[in-house]
Amino acid sequence: MASSADTTNTTHLPTIKLSSSNYRIWRTHMTLLLSLHKLSAHIDGTSPPPSETVTTDNKSVPNPDYVSWTAADQKAALLLLSSLTEEAATEVLGLTGN
Repeated sequence: MASSADTTNTTHLPTIKLSSSNYRIWRTHMTLLLSLHKLSAHIDGTSPPPSETVTTDNKSVPNPDYVSWTAADQKAALLLLSSLTEEAATEVLGLTGN
């Protein structure tokens, strides 16, 4: 059973989409949401990725910390992307409209 502090819980999703007129409230909402999910460091750059592999018994093996970090980083990116309007997402992703 997941605890209420479980960071894999996705019941807290962005409810405000960034538009040209709501940056301040969107930023406040996203700051709190990312903090709730313990993902702020993935956004502000204070959580650099650990090495992809570690050496155990003279063998290079996948680093479990890297696997966890990557999952958290992808979750942070998904939360941000899901908080953007389609127009804003297009700008962020560098896409052009047809």
